[in-house]
Amino acid sequence: MSFDLDTILGSKVNTAIDVNRLLVPANSLGEYLRRFAEPALFHSDGFEPYDLSKSGSLTRICIEGRHFALTTDHQLRIQKYDLEQLCIHNSEARKIVTSHAAVFQNYRDQGPNLDAVLFEFTEAVMANSLSTHSWYRLSRRAFLEELPEPEILFAIGFPKDTNRIDFEVMGYEAAPFGVAGKPTQPFLPNRLAFRPAPTLTIDPAGMSGGPVFGVYLNGLRPTVFLAGIVTNASSCVFHFLSRGDIHRLIVKALG
Repeated sequence: MSFDLDTILGSKVNTAIDVNRLLVPANSLGEYLRRFAEPALFHSDGFEPYDLSKSGSLTRICIEGRHFALTTDHQLRIQKYDLEQLCIHNSEARKIVTSHAAVFQNYRDQGPNLDAVLFEFTEAVMANSLSTHSWYRLSRRAFLEELPEPEILFAIGFPKDTNRIDFEVMGYEAAPFGVAGKPTQPFLPNRLAFRPAPTLTIDPAGMSGGPVFGVYLNGLRPTVFLAGIVTNASSCVFHFLSRGDIHRLIVKALG
């Protein structure tokens, strides 16, 4: 997976890119950021061998030493998943790990206005069931800061067409997909958007919940920031929930 940043930003991208104060080679950016995205897997007891299913994507973040998975609310609603069913696959240990808490907007029955749920995995990380790496680190204050104007936006997720669980061999190999493009005017209220370039030839359904990153020029150095999460995606336009709009969930989680 890679992003054609060289074409979009020109010669300014021939140096390393700043990602949370870590310098990442431009040609390794997509692979580096992939670690913060996961398929949203759901586990149900009593339905063996079909007790694991996939619906959408999620974003792994770390805030003040606590570890969370951020995903969209609509993928739980549509499939009627319970909050305790979301899990993350630990590929090294070959086991799935569930969260110990979920934070969502008040009055979910009034509609998916925020369309985000925050699942906490801090206990799993503390118990070494999940690695302390691969979580995008942010401060609480970062959710209140105004986002820079990006030169480019890109999303990482796991489309359902290329991320099916093979129950015949009882295996699942995640296949991340990256989409880049320029910011555009959203068609949906309370959302930001970007237009893929070129237009996609695959169905991006299943990328909801995956992270959206932006790149802006900080002086002469391209700098990456977490802009939000995908909520509605088509081959022509990706809508996403801004990082700032997720702040109310962060406040509820951290107290």
